[in-house]
Amino acid sequence: MSMASVSFRFQDSAVESDFVQDMKALNALSHEQLEKITAIVLGFLSSADSSELIDGTQRFIEDHGVNPSALKSTLRALLLFFKGCARKQLTFAAVNDDLVQFGLAADKSAVA
Repeated sequence: MSMASVSFRFQDSAVESDFVQDMKALNALSHEQLEKITAIVLGFLSSADSSELIDGTQRFIEDHGVNPSALKSTLRALLLFFKGCARKQLTFAAVNDDLVQFGLAADKSAVA
């Protein structure tokens, strides 16, 4: 199924293919890693304290040996995604549906 024919709830406009690939990359993370990176992003969005994002990201890189360059696009995608979800006041089910439509495994979409 092409992303052009998929309707996402977090955003009204078309979703760029790079963004879709960044979201699909979440499948490469373990459940624990996905849980932690999601907590970092949501913590930043709820506090708007940039040091929380920077410090959390640095700890994540050190703890999990993740490539900082690869993590940058994933963080950016998660930030945009969850900002859109908050702006639209999406339910957990709607957020989960969007994550699955991005290609995230169903068991991982529940973690995020």
